[in-house]
Amino acid sequence: MFARQLTRARGGWLKAIAVIPLLAATLSVSVADELAEGTEINAQNWEQMKNHSFEGKTILSMVPESIQQAVTVNNLRITLRHSESMPYD
Repeated sequence: MFARQLTRARGGWLKAIAVIPLLAATLSVSVADELAEGTEINAQNWEQMKNHSFEGKTILSMVPESIQQAVTVNNLRITLRHSESMPYD
């Protein structure tokens, strides 16, 4: 019985160790896509920038369709800056 428990424990550790490189690879990819504050998004780079992230969210998920159209059609420029907290009364 003890041998069976030891085998199960080893198998669990091996699975956990096998997952670590996959997790590290996922984290490095998401960090690479993070845009810096001050980055400008415009009509020329919209297609490249829309799938990158800023503050943990993709640009595409934060920009409504009307603003996307203003960027691509009317050449609206968006300069990224970090979020600020809003004071409540």
